[in-house]
Amino acid sequence: MRRRGVARFRRVDSAPHVRRGMVALGLAVAALSVFGPGAAVGESTHAPPPVPACYHSSGGPCEGIFLKSAVGISRITTAGKGGVISLKGPAPLQFKKSVSCGDAGCLYNHLNRVIGAGATVVAGCGTNQTTCKVRVLRGSSAWASVLVNQNDYPRSLFLLWLSPRGPR
Repeated sequence: MRRRGVARFRRVDSAPHVRRGMVALGLAVAALSVFGPGAAVGESTHAPPPVPACYHSSGGPCEGIFLKSAVGISRITTAGKGGVISLKGPAPLQFKKSVSCGDAGCLYNHLNRVIGAGATVVAGCGTNQTTCKVRVLRGSSAWASVLVNQNDYPRSLFLLWLSPRGPR
């Protein structure tokens, strides 16, 4: 029996379908705030980590390698087939004839690479080899490094990072 002048209202927020909708909305907002707007459509929102300041210094230890002096940095964020990154150059100086000789023996020109954490040699990368192919784990939280030394002095530094999504 209804009373006149008094309307009965049902609490909208207590309805089960409304509560489920509010929970779903809350989860969607939380996901967007954590993963960013691209996460909702399946896009990768990962970006390369910042380059550590020690790589820009004039020398010293950095991320497991030792830099004798400042060196030019090349950042590489794309890979070839199978996630392999091919690093070329510099061409080695002649290394058949000695540069100088003394009581301790003779010195020769040489080219070598220091492979830092996060990079795995696939091919090349040996002493006096011009090419070096490495594989890097995708989506790492740090740059992988390959330092090229010519006659024990840094010639070039490759910093490698691959997005978690991309060609495998």
